[in-house]
Amino acid sequence: GLWSLGGYGKVPWSLPHDPPRVTATNPRPRDSHSPAPRVTQNLHQQTSSCDSPIHLSQAIRDTSAMENLNRPLTESEFDLLEAFLLDRIDDESYTDGMDEGLFEISGLDGFFTAIVSGPITILPSQWMPSIWGDFEPDFQSEQEAQTIVSLLMRLMNGCAAILMEEPEAFEPMFYERTVEGKTHTIVDEWCEGYMRGVSLAADQWAIDTEEMQKLLSPIIAFTTHTELDVFEQYTEQEIGLLRQAITSNARKIHAHWLSYRGDQHQPAQYLNSGPKVGRNDP
Repeated sequence: GLWSLGGYGKVPWSLPHDPPRVTATNPRPRDSHSPAPRVTQNLHQQTSSCDSPIHLSQAIRDTSAMENLNRPLTESEFDLLEAFLLDRIDDESYTDGMDEGLFEISGLDGFFTAIVSGPITILPSQWMPSIWGDFEPDFQSEQEAQTIVSLLMRLMNGCAAILMEEPEAFEPMFYERTVEGKTHTIVDEWCEGYMRGVSLAADQWAIDTEEMQKLLSPIIAFTTHTELDVFEQYTEQEIGLLRQAITSNARKIHAHWLSYRGDQHQPAQYLNSGPKVGRNDP
């Protein structure tokens, strides 16, 4: 098929029903210049070891009795979560041809944005394996599992809250990189995460329709789902316009499926406790 890029022509595309694979031979999308991993305290050092296996399903159920899952993540919690995503794959692990899942906050934000924006509810038991890919983490304790699950739920609920209550204030968590005094916006990880979320319910997303192709095209353009290399075929100004369209189209996609769902679906508020606060509230 072809994704339409408006005045920019047609983009060859393909969307598998399985999540996109991030492999060791192509560990980052081509526009990826994300900052080096931030050094943060090891979560394992905060938890006691546990001899019995830790089951994610139990950790998910346990979050219902935990702290307010609508509270935004602090900067240190973002660091903690990103460090965990990176550290769960050992440097000596064989990863050739394997799905490494998501290991950066930007990709995770895109992933959750798609999940809370789509036509159907995707339960944590369905989306969490896609985060890990072929490398499900080996939790050191029950506390560690509950902590990570809680952080994931809170990040997802933050996406859902702002899209539901203040959609015009929604801004994707893109990376930025400054080179020779010029700041560049890096969108690839976010777009890859978004399409990973879409792939969990590809049939329901009706990706073959003209409207959905138009809405998804700026996101698709910065992923490995297209044969097009926008950085070779488009001008810097055209690429900038595509990047800008991602945010507005993400808002439009959420509104599109929200009107479709009507009152029968409240996205992402699966585990709810305490008062709601904004995505960027302290």
